[in-house]
Amino acid sequence: MGLPKLVDKDKNRNYSFENQLEGVNFVKYPSVTTILKVLDKPGLDRARGYLGNAEMDKRSAISTGKGTKLHSFIEGYFKGKTPAGIVDKEVSLAYQNFLTWIKVEEKRELDETIVYDFKTCKYGADVDSNYWLQLMAYAELVYLWRAELPEGFSSEVPLYTNHVRYAGTIDLVRHNPQVDAKPSVMLVMLPKDKLVDITDIEIARPYEESKFQAFKHLRNYYWYTYGV
Repeated sequence: MGLPKLVDKDKNRNYSFENQLEGVNFVKYPSVTTILKVLDKPGLDRARGYLGNAEMDKRSAISTGKGTKLHSFIEGYFKGKTPAGIVDKEVSLAYQNFLTWIKVEEKRELDETIVYDFKTCKYGADVDSNYWLQLMAYAELVYLWRAELPEGFSSEVPLYTNHVRYAGTIDLVRHNPQVDAKPSVMLVMLPKDKLVDITDIEIARPYEESKFQAFKHLRNYYWYTYGV
């Protein structure tokens, strides 16, 4: 069957796939990050109230652009491509921290499947608890498609589920086909303002069913609220 074939991803992060799991031509589902937007974010709301909508939107667009650029460099790394030159200082520092991390991770003995998610941040930033809901949702997708995943690293992998009706692009998967268990997850925090040691970068956790069930409740709420 092979991995899903992504047809389109619109500006609202709704994914359209050729449907390989049921007998219809294609499916369209909201992304994990779109679903998680239904959660309150008081810190962002306070910042928006202080800065105003225009300034907050401007800063968010700049931050998103830098994150997108970093992800493209990371994806290029797994395709054997080296950035010719990174002009933006923050993106450069975050990418150097990625290189510090991946050189160690590549040597780690693989005795499980791991789902990774990369977050750019300032050094010492708090970890948003919603990240773990996101990662458990990704882990569930990886487990569903485990028979189609190649062994070893795969980056930027778009997947979906018809059962819970959501989709997402996994930043990085390291697959061990010999282990038929729900994947572990790792949050990879990449500071954009300081070069750090690997102990300041990775946070690993086992799969947590309770967090996936919490995500499923959010998915149902999103369905009843927005009809998609």
